[in-house]
This record gives sequence, C-alpha cells and structure tokens, in this order.
Amino acid sequence: MSEAPILQEIWETYQDQGLEVIAFGADWYPDGNYTCEDWASAFNVDYPILDFETGYPNWYQEDIPYIIFMPEMGWGLPYNIIFDHEMNVVWGAAADFTGDVMDEALEALEGALDYMNESGVNDDEDEDGISGECDPCPTSHLYVTGNLDFSEEFLIDGLDYGFYPSIDVLDILLLSDLVESGDEISACIVEANDFTGDGFVNPIDIMALAAYVLDGN
Repeated sequence: MSEAPILQEIWETYQDQGLEVIAFGADWYPDGNYTCEDWASAFNVDYPILDFETGYPNWYQEDIPYIIFMPEMGWGLPYNIIFDHEMNVVWGAAADFTGDVMDEALEALEGALDYMNESGVNDDEDEDGISGECDPCPTSHLYVTGNLDFSEEFLIDGLDYGFYPSIDVLDILLLSDLVESGDEISACIVEANDFTGDGFVNPIDIMALAAYVLDGN
C-alpha cells in the first residue's frame, strides 16, 4: 500500500498546529516513465517530495543525515520518522501506517505538537502568521518609524484607549549608539528607523528622529 494518502490526511489534520510533512523516494516505476511529479499527482499529494533520481540512498553515505539514527530504529521501507521542533527524532519505524504503527506514530506526533503549544513555541504576538520562535521580526505590530526599542504605552483619548508604540529620547540614544558602534543592523531595526527610505540606517536618520521627537511626535 502507499503511505501517500495517509500522510496527506495526517498533514491536512495537523498542519494548522505546525506540522510539516516531507517525503522522499526513487525508482518511481521500473521503465522510468513514471516520475515523482506523476506519483504526487496520482495520489493528490500537496506536501513536498524529495526525489532521489539515482535510487534509494545508501544510509551509510551522506545522502540522508546520519543523525536520524537508522541503525537504532531498524531498516526497511517505507520508513517514517517524526522530528520535534528542535529536529530531534521522537519516533521512527520501518513499517506501513497501519494498526499499532499508526497508533504509535499519532501518539508521538500529538505529544510533540502538544509540547509546541504548551511551551509557547507557536506564539505569534504580531499575528503575522509566523511564530515568534521563527519570526525575524516578532513584534512587527509595534513597527512605527522611530520606535527603535519597540516599546509601547497606554494612551486614553476620549472614549478611545489602548497600547500604542512609544517614541522618545531613549530611541534617539539607542539609534545613536547603534550607528556609532558600526555593528550589523538587522532588517527589523532598519525597517523601524530608516527615515530617509534608502534602506540604510545612518547619522541622517538620527537627525531626522531627533527632529521628529522635538516636534512633539
């Protein structure tokens, strides 16, 4: 039997929890007329498939990272492995997804996903669809030009109130120190402090930020 429809169903069930499915294979058909793309299309597979055109990899070579500890888990095909968010192997088996194998796999999968949810790995503070652990700019909801420290303050304006980005003298000092240090500036910092719009943060941006704050903004 093919693992493809089963893996597709599992992926569709858990993908909103952060599950990624990647398959690999080779020798799609003896006469060579059946490709990896044909196989994916035949089983209506949406997850990525790695195509080893020269045949199944030699587990003792460098085709597949040896970190998956194949000898400890047993040999054979199809082979299924579950990694957690830190790329540690939490389960593996050389067998079809049926019976006890399916139960073991789902138990390991749900355990890994539960940990991700409970540990806050999936938290998305700026709600941009990228978890904070993987987001190069995890607080983009506070990205307002000049808010170098991405701070916020609580403001009340009539019936309207809430937390808003805070821009003050501290941001000027932080930007001055950063430019003077000559250290590499992250894309997030550039996005929040590039007053000139030239893609760089330099002394001109410091002067622009100072004028902005002195004007009462």
